[in-house]
Amino acid sequence: MMPFKAGPLLQSLMLPHEVFSKLYHQYPEYWRSCFLPGGDKELAAFWKGFAGHPSMADGIFQSRPSYRTTLIPLGIHGDGVPTTGLGKVWCKLMQVYSWHGLLCQGGAKATLFLMWASFEQLFLAGNEGTLQCFFSIMKWSFQALLAGTWPDKDFRGNAYPPNSVLGKKAGTRLAGKYAGALVAIQGDMEFFASSLGLPRWSSNHNCCILCKCTGLADENSWRNFSETAGWRTTCWTPAAWKAWEHRSLCPLFEIEGVSACNVALDLMHCKYLGSDMYAMGGIWYYMCFYLLPQSPAQNLARLWSELQLLYKELNVEHRYQYFNRLQMFCRRSGPPKLRGRAAEVRGMILPLMHLWQRYHNPALLLHRQILVMLKKNVEFESILADYKGSTFFPADAAQRFKQAAFAMAHLNSLVASHFHQEEDCRWLCHTTAKLHMVLHIASLAETISPRLLWCFSGEDFMKTARALAKNSVTGTKPSMACNKMLEHWRIGMHLHLEALK
Repeated sequence: MMPFKAGPLLQSLMLPHEVFSKLYHQYPEYWRSCFLPGGDKELAAFWKGFAGHPSMADGIFQSRPSYRTTLIPLGIHGDGVPTTGLGKVWCKLMQVYSWHGLLCQGGAKATLFLMWASFEQLFLAGNEGTLQCFFSIMKWSFQALLAGTWPDKDFRGNAYPPNSVLGKKAGTRLAGKYAGALVAIQGDMEFFASSLGLPRWSSNHNCCILCKCTGLADENSWRNFSETAGWRTTCWTPAAWKAWEHRSLCPLFEIEGVSACNVALDLMHCKYLGSDMYAMGGIWYYMCFYLLPQSPAQNLARLWSELQLLYKELNVEHRYQYFNRLQMFCRRSGPPKLRGRAAEVRGMILPLMHLWQRYHNPALLLHRQILVMLKKNVEFESILADYKGSTFFPADAAQRFKQAAFAMAHLNSLVASHFHQEEDCRWLCHTTAKLHMVLHIASLAETISPRLLWCFSGEDFMKTARALAKNSVTGTKPSMACNKMLEHWRIGMHLHLEALK
């Protein structure tokens, strides 16, 4: 039973430690493809790189014998997905939670495992609330995974009767020599703040999860994009964060080895749906309204024709299907910002650099700064593509990756500062704290590849969850929709696994 506004309700959950064990024993090939695709060798390589990650500073995993070949890195993903009343004010958001093996790079349907889902409007808030109960259950399950054995107590601490099914399993191995460690908590900024109680990125105080930067004009401001910025000396360690009086009280952070250092800021949310949208939206606005000679609509039509040719010429995989309306970057209020999916925004970076090269005036400092900013962005993406299959970047590549990120951010800041002084376009290439978070991601590339942590698969999984939820809410009380969803998911997974078998 879990607490809701309407009272305690029975909820179905798919516990990670049970799924992990079941797959290992009954579908070993599928288990290996999901959690250990490269074998013990790739697992050892992951831990070799990850040893320098801030979350490893307390030495908890290093104290385990043979952890590099027995401890499988896991991630958890949470997000809200609209399921009914799409586009309406009465739209219902469902929070969906899944988990996965970090080393698996396959499709979302086959490699992410649904744990639980429920409508946000039903949640009971507070320390005895719905999410607190759910995360307590997840804490218990992931602790069992870390131990590698079946637990002898339930999540409330009640011992299983010795002769019960779970009592007989207690203490036995879940998956042979293997165990699992939660090393990445993934989601968007709103999920981190609202569901996990972590700092809100738009705040002026405590605006970053991984350091103690501020949004103020002080020595620790996130707006300082130099490699010697003051905020770089304030990055959290597990011990320092757990001693902080304002830390999150979410039970997930009570799992051994888990702290704010395990929160995985990702390029999809911070860069492609964050800083890139503002930077490139500002450039498109400037080209259409100021740089080219005709009306904004005519200028856009011309640029769109050229962009389509560049897409083909550069063999860009993810393209905008249409970019012929000013509303693609002009908003009723706020700074210019690109519309579109993360993959489309990412695919825009290289062709936009070519477009700007074609029309910029090299005699103007501002134009040269924008060009170098775009070139550094292209370099950043190029390094990311070069190490597509790596779990971490080699030292020289990681250094170039970090330098490209800091240079890109610094130039973005200079360009934004220039426009802030202009009366008619003062918010072009606007910077937010998400640009600061891109620097955190780049700084950690030597310990873990950003590609392992970005949320593209998680967001694809949300589409599956939305379709499943739509089919489950019909004729069902909202509070019971999760049970129906999990039942359908369980049957679907069984049929899929049996077909593979």
